[in-house]
Amino acid sequence: MTIGSASTGGRALPLAMTGIAVLALGTGPLFALGTGLVLGSVPSERAGAAASMSETGNYLGGALGFALLGVLAAMVYRSRMDGTSDSPADAVAAGRHPPDGRGAALLHTAREAFTMACTSPASSPSSSSPASPY
Repeated sequence: MTIGSASTGGRALPLAMTGIAVLALGTGPLFALGTGLVLGSVPSERAGAAASMSETGNYLGGALGFALLGVLAAMVYRSRMDGTSDSPADAVAAGRHPPDGRGAALLHTAREAFTMACTSPASSPSSSSPASPY
């Protein structure tokens, strides 16, 4: 599934772009303010080290935030698959050569679980799991 696909009516791309713009406009001034506070609190001969530590902290926080979202999305996906596959790649591989002809149902469940994991990574992994056909 791609951003702006037919299933979302082409509304996903503008929604994603709006979200990114709001995020950038909201956090940009905070990063500038934080860097200014850090640089203003150290002697001028230590400004380079202070700026690098401030930038390192900003990037580390962003990376950890994305990692946490990835972990939450994986938890939602796995809970929705009820143990039938650990990843979308596993579901596609199993769906191509199912032992009892239920590949289409597995792929459908995997697509729905992946979509749910990507659209609501902050939701509880145990909330309203659909019944898996396996």
